Amino acid sequence: MFPMRMLLLLCSFAPGVFAQQNLFVGGYVGVSTVSADARTDVATSGAQFSSYKPENGLTAVGFAGRHLSDWFSVMGSYGWNRNSMLLAVGDAGPVSNATSREYASSMRTAMGEALFYFRPRRSRIRPYLSAGAGLVNIHATSRGAASSFGRPPSLPDSIDHTGAAVRVAVGIDLFVSKNMALRYSFSETIQGNPFSTALTPTAPRDLANFQNWLGMAFHF
Repeated sequence: MFPMRMLLLLCSFAPGVFAQQNLFVGGYVGVSTVSADARTDVATSGAQFSSYKPENGLTAVGFAGRHLSDWFSVMGSYGWNRNSMLLAVGDAGPVSNATSREYASSMRTAMGEALFYFRPRRSRIRPYLSAGAGLVNIHATSRGAASSFGRPPSLPDSIDHTGAAVRVAVGIDLFVSKNMALRYSFSETIQGNPFSTALTPTAPRDLANFQNWLGMAFHF
């Protein structure tokens, strides 16, 4: 009951206690979940298959922005996440071949975003939607030799990619004081897929990076 009473007390403060600060800075930490992909081609002579499987990893972001009105803000951010990947390729027919290799991958993003709020700045609780675009750099290095049999296609020692990305997100700001807010955000970032293009046959989908973040924003 005590936590519930504290939450009701927190939300019962008059909305006007929050000053109309125009600038904000902050940061998040969280979990990154990267999309997997696979492809299988079957013909009368045999079949080819490929796949990659990522593991969840850590992510961190720093951001700064400006409120342009009660309902609209702009923000720039720089983020990082790290995920383990397992790539595999092979073929089956009169002779079968297969190989797999583990990679440590990191992604760095620089994004510009627009935020659309559903409640004015004097409110204690402010949910929002955001969308933006920017650049992403992906670097992955192998964690040792490949495991294979037969004569499968080779997998690279490292993977490097820099390209455009788009991001959409939902989030909420919960003010705990006049100048400080807890911020939760869930985002999806779409970009080109260097893991798919490293496979034979090439897997078809773009790379999606889903991120759950929790952090703080400071307003001044």
